[in-house]
Amino acid sequence: MQIAHWSEDYETGFPVIDQQHQQMFALVNQLQEAMLKSADPTLLKQLLNALLKDTIAHFTLEEDLMLEHGYPSFQPVY
Repeated sequence: MQIAHWSEDYETGFPVIDQQHQQMFALVNQLQEAMLKSADPTLLKQLLNALLKDTIAHFTLEEDLMLEHGYPSFQPVY
């Protein structure tokens, strides 16, 4: 059962960003599936760690792109 459904409406025009979004959607769905199947906690931990790692890398890249392109509303979180 998928809870995150990718749509072309979400595309940004930056292929690497769109690919990362799609990967995060896939990880969320894998995590949901594993939880529904009462998967081994080790698998759940691996999926959560992968999602965390990908999320950090993704938002770091988005912030870098905003800085690079002079996005006017950008405010660093750090």
